[in-house]
Amino acid sequence: MRASKWIIEKLLKMVSDEDPCRHREEAEKIFSRYHDDTSLNKIKEDIMLYCKKPSKSRLEKIKTQLDDILVTRKFEASGGTSLWFNDRRITRSSRASR
Repeated sequence: MRASKWIIEKLLKMVSDEDPCRHREEAEKIFSRYHDDTSLNKIKEDIMLYCKKPSKSRLEKIKTQLDDILVTRKFEASGGTSLWFNDRRITRSSRASR
C-alpha cells in the first residue's frame, strides 16, 4: 500500500521541525505501515542516515524528495489512470445497469 498525501505531509512536517530526529520513533511506525511504497522507503533510508550523521544539505534533499512525492500523490488521487480506488467512480452506463 502506498502512503497518502496526508502521510507525506505529516512526514514533511516532522522533517521541518527544529530537531527532526526526535520524531524518529513516530516516523518508523509510519514507514512500517507502508513497506511496499518504494519511494517512501528511499526517504526512510535518507532520514535514518541523516539522524546518524546530520547535514543541512541532506535534510534539504529529504524535504525536496517529500515535496516531489506530495505533488505526485495529489495528482494520482485527483484522477487519471493510476487512481487508488478505480471502482469508486460510477459511470452513467454502470448506473443504468443497476
